[in-house]
Amino acid sequence: MDNGIVFYDTSDLKDGEIMLRLVRTAGAQPEKRWLPAYYFDICLEDGARIGACDLRIGHNDKTYIGGNIGYGVDEAYRGHGYAARACRLLFRLARKHGMDRLYITCDPDNAASAKTCLNAGGRFIETADIPEDNELYAEGKRKAAVYLFELGKRSAEELEALFEKYCKKLRISPQWDVKLELIDDPGWRKTGDFKIDCDDRKAILMLNAANPKRQNLEEVIVHELMHIKLYPLDQVTESLITASFAEGSKESEFAYTQFFSALEQTVEELTKCFLFEFGEDRELSFGRCAAGKSFDELYNGLKNLE
Repeated sequence: MDNGIVFYDTSDLKDGEIMLRLVRTAGAQPEKRWLPAYYFDICLEDGARIGACDLRIGHNDKTYIGGNIGYGVDEAYRGHGYAARACRLLFRLARKHGMDRLYITCDPDNAASAKTCLNAGGRFIETADIPEDNELYAEGKRKAAVYLFELGKRSAEELEALFEKYCKKLRISPQWDVKLELIDDPGWRKTGDFKIDCDDRKAILMLNAANPKRQNLEEVIVHELMHIKLYPLDQVTESLITASFAEGSKESEFAYTQFFSALEQTVEELTKCFLFEFGEDRELSFGRCAAGKSFDELYNGLKNLE
């Protein structure tokens, strides 16, 4: 802990192509209006350093102009999207600190940096005047292009990239033709679902981009794709149950309940394995658990039966 802030473990900041190697952390300096910060080297998976980045935790007038994130990629490695990847890894760390938004700024004439902001899911806000008491003004800069990143909501590009990534990891194709359909509707209470055509082996994964339940959408994508991966098992088992028990009988209902409970548990466990191994955002969703009763509430309910 430094000046009241807990600096988190950062060893998970990797995405299979790059990783962020922590160089140092710095506590807040209120007299200079400096916020707590992390400083990283951007490295390839083999450890080769290709640039640097940093994250400032929190908000004040200086981060609006200077940004919460700074980055630079060595010239030999530019043009591969590494800066945007580094930003997305820093978003994960910012979420751990409870940040629901952050800003990245750049020179209005820096087309490459503006492209990075857009590729990382940013939304252009304005070209702001740099105040005279800001360090950037002393460096001769007068304007800053400000981009807003809403960390609670992933961009369509981010979700499409995650979808493609896990279709490959789970080897969904070429056995299945699957496409992602984003539904931006807070009134649709589901976060994810899919439609499936067994005969043509086609499926549509429906994902609620509005995310009304505030779940980890990366986890939802893996979960739904895992269901598609295991769909043949679903069909075979359902056929065996139908052949073994009379439709609508207690035995049939019991077999269905047991199978689908076991299937859901298996899918969830496999989802966690893939998320922890390959995930950009490894935070699990606890929707049903959070909404359930506590042990004491259940225990008191049982005591009333005496």
